[in-house]
Amino acid sequence: MGHENVQRGPLDAAATVVLALLAHAAINLHNDWGDALIGSDALNTDRIGPFTGGSRVVQDGVFTAAQLRDMVQMIGMVVIGGGLVLAARAGPGLIGIGLAGLALWLPTTAWWALGSAPLSLLAAVLHGVLLTAAFLHIASLR
Repeated sequence: MGHENVQRGPLDAAATVVLALLAHAAINLHNDWGDALIGSDALNTDRIGPFTGGSRVVQDGVFTAAQLRDMVQMIGMVVIGGGLVLAARAGPGLIGIGLAGLALWLPTTAWWALGSAPLSLLAAVLHGVLLTAAFLHIASLR
């Protein structure tokens, strides 16, 4: 059965929003994990929370860096699995959006972002654009 025969509705839209929120959470946790690894949050003592300097969940002892890494991996698996289910219902366009999102992961990694802050920020903005594109792709299908 092809994706053109599948009825899509509010459940697909809701799943897209939930997966987008989870993807956004994973991106933020990944950033916090990377900042903890390179020590940038620990060095930022003049931060204006919560707007700069990260969440400080590692520095405040809420989570360890390893726990953050594990959360990112678990949430990522849920998002990828859910995205594949939605793609099976919505068609291959969603796969392209998901692959583009994975390709943007590299500029957000700590070792890359250390010397490329503008590229890392651009990748974060583009993640938001891709999340919006995924929702619009699902919402536009009947």
